[in-house]
Amino acid sequence: MSDLQGTIYDCLTDPAVPVAERSLPRLRDEGFLLLVGGTETTAATLTFAMYHLLRDKEMFMKLREEVKTIVSHSDDRVPWPQVEQLPYLKAVVNTSLRLGPVAMCPPRVAPNETLQYKGYAIPPAGSAYR
Repeated sequence: MSDLQGTIYDCLTDPAVPVAERSLPRLRDEGFLLLVGGTETTAATLTFAMYHLLRDKEMFMKLREEVKTIVSHSDDRVPWPQVEQLPYLKAVVNTSLRLGPVAMCPPRVAPNETLQYKGYAIPPAGSAYR
């Protein structure tokens, strides 16, 4: 194959890939993951963030005012480096990702001893996820 690989299916069906990895079920599963893997998680995270922003007017207004500092009234796109410099927006996004896990993840479990965190005791093998 040339340096330009084509599609993901071109790579997965390349004769250099072992036959077992070029099966129809594998191709179907890869297609499904490509179709929904990045869309549902993004939509759920945005929904979670918007839900909480709309429930808390003060938080919403603070974020709105911060975003307004880099948005002009023209149709120009805001340069990504400017967006990255917004601390409150970054905090909202990070908190949404932290509090609203949208993909299956292993539970956060305390190790063999009791953990103390901000006045809370998490017993051995206890869940640290709310």
